[in-house]
Amino acid sequence: MAMSEPAEPAARDSQILPEHDARQVRILKFVVISLGVLLLVGFAVVIGRIAYLATQPGGGIGASPPPHEVNVVLPAGAVIGQTTVSGDRMAVHYASPEQTGIVVINLTTGRVVSRIGFAPEAP
Repeated sequence: MAMSEPAEPAARDSQILPEHDARQVRILKFVVISLGVLLLVGFAVVIGRIAYLATQPGGGIGASPPPHEVNVVLPAGAVIGQTTVSGDRMAVHYASPEQTGIVVINLTTGRVVSRIGFAPEAP
């Protein structure tokens, strides 16, 4: 039994690419390298931003604004019954001889957002 020589692989024939295939391979290589560089630059920017925010005194993520002095004018003789805080708003419930009411204050700006007054109904 004589052994025939193995046929040459088809890969050797495909090494010689037509001109348009070689051009597509060059374009593909360029795209892959460009996207890799873009990915590395993106990672560097993210890491740099995290480092920048971590080194800033009091200016990082979740930093609270400086405290404001808030003066709320209530009717004469008013007594504060309850205060409630929700997010950046605070509601102050008060009662006075003339009326009962609620004052809503924005804690970020220190300004009164709204006043709700409850006066007794006349007989």
